[in-house]
Amino acid sequence: MDWMSCRKEMAAALFTETQSLRNLGDPEVDRRRSEARRRLIAWLLLLLRVDSLNDLGNLIEIEVMFQGFEAAVSQDRPTRLASITAALEQLDAIRYSVSLLRQPKNYKKYVDRLFSPAKHRVDDLPLDIGRQSLRSHITRLKNAIKEVRGPDEELDLLVHRLESTRNMERLYIALQRQALGA
Repeated sequence: MDWMSCRKEMAAALFTETQSLRNLGDPEVDRRRSEARRRLIAWLLLLLRVDSLNDLGNLIEIEVMFQGFEAAVSQDRPTRLASITAALEQLDAIRYSVSLLRQPKNYKKYVDRLFSPAKHRVDDLPLDIGRQSLRSHITRLKNAIKEVRGPDEELDLLVHRLESTRNMERLYIALQRQALGA
């Protein structure tokens, strides 16, 4: 299955499941929510195994889908929704940083102005908003793994997401090196 068809089917499944969860009465919610969670976890694991995972843009979009899934099944937990909102804001910051990285001249100006002191650099590369957001997201996923008390599929999904986010960080650093000529 290619990336685009998988993404379209995933978006349709997320929309359908989100709508069905919103339209349920209280006694049905927990049972249907766990069924929806199992089906969506299967979809998401399939999505992680798609061949085009060496594209930073695709990895960011997949993680945004995961956050949408989490928001759909966590609507009755306000603290969880706050964490999801923070994660989505960080993913937007990563998207913006990637767009800057793809324009090396603009990125160099941005980096020279904001991240010139050595304390703002790691391995001679700037610790910019994108890298800070990636580190924060990795920490968030590690904490979520520690808190999992559900089925093994959920733990599997979180572990795959953590690996995917670490891969995003590696790709981001490679893009930084390329943009800065390091």
